[in-house]
Amino acid sequence: MDFRWFQPLHVKKLSGKKAEKIIRRISQNHFEKDAWLIVLPFGEHNLFDIYPAYVFLQESFPCYRADVIGLAKSRGQAVELAAELVQEVYQATGGFDTRTYYRSKMQWTDCKEA
Repeated sequence: MDFRWFQPLHVKKLSGKKAEKIIRRISQNHFEKDAWLIVLPFGEHNLFDIYPAYVFLQESFPCYRADVIGLAKSRGQAVELAAELVQEVYQATGGFDTRTYYRSKMQWTDCKEA
């Protein structure tokens, strides 16, 4: 799986060093049990997709590039963070087009550099 990491990455309840370690391990295709990723949606109708990091290790998972917007320790924290991000997009644009907002506004780092 190929990852692109939003800079600065939105992180929920993780210290900077811990988040960096998790990003590095995920980018190197290592198992991370307590890491949830908020990514720009793969489908047309979602605002974001939220996955536990380990699903990207499955061979059956489609090989797309994942544009990672946020990182959290639990599913609940990931949902809270996603809600905050949607609110940010709505306040900035008056709409809910998260994909266009983040792709046009933000800087990205390829997974090998993270």
